[in-house]
Amino acid sequence: MKTLLSIILLFVCLSLSAEQLEVRVQSIECCYDVPEGQACCTLRLHVQLPAGAAFVSSPHGDEAASPLVGVDAEGGVMIGQFRTVESCMERCRTLVYDFFVRPRGGWIEFDTFVNILYSTSALRVNTEAFDPRQSGTLRVFNHTFFVKPLPAVEEMPRAALFCLEYEISPLIASISVGVEDGSSCHCRLIEGTYSEEADMTRATYLLNPVPAKKTVLQLSFFYPPTLHTIPVRFRIHPGLVSEPPTTG
Repeated sequence: MKTLLSIILLFVCLSLSAEQLEVRVQSIECCYDVPEGQACCTLRLHVQLPAGAAFVSSPHGDEAASPLVGVDAEGGVMIGQFRTVESCMERCRTLVYDFFVRPRGGWIEFDTFVNILYSTSALRVNTEAFDPRQSGTLRVFNHTFFVKPLPAVEEMPRAALFCLEYEISPLIASISVGVEDGSSCHCRLIEGTYSEEADMTRATYLLNPVPAKKTVLQLSFFYPPTLHTIPVRFRIHPGLVSEPPTTG
């Protein structure tokens, strides 16, 4: 198989300020002897979100992405069908596009956009106060958290061991234990497990010592994700990316 493989790392196709989203070409692979009707060219775009933003799956489906439309050196239209989102680091993803027409000439040029679903910020709230030594239920933003005390630790008479059970949700950014008035307490996450069958997360915490003031869960929730239209402008040569698009 003759494969034209152009790995293009860290070349910025759309590089805005540090507080804005960034799109890069990660790689392009063109195969010239695949059967007709199969993908003969695959392009990967690396998307880096700004600080404070996060990829959050929609309750109605996965992250959305539009087709990627370009033109080859001979004027042929290249339509990349969105295939999948590949995981990366915390605030980045790789969008994968398949092309079913081989490019002609020495380059492919894009002057288009992609639609990307993500949340731009998070909201921090506290639950009502609870006693970690008693069973209870905490509710906030349509999320329910079940508090279940565990047997006391003899070596730590002033401590409380308890577990927190809740349904996993992409909108939950973080969970910690604090004090109602905002002051800190000594609480450590001991163990966390996830049950695929029950779709529940179980986290075990050690609170030592139990504070004199009331404890709360300190929660951070992502706002529901919205669809963002992101411009994508670059020209790909074998081993080279130029931006903005040029003619001729």
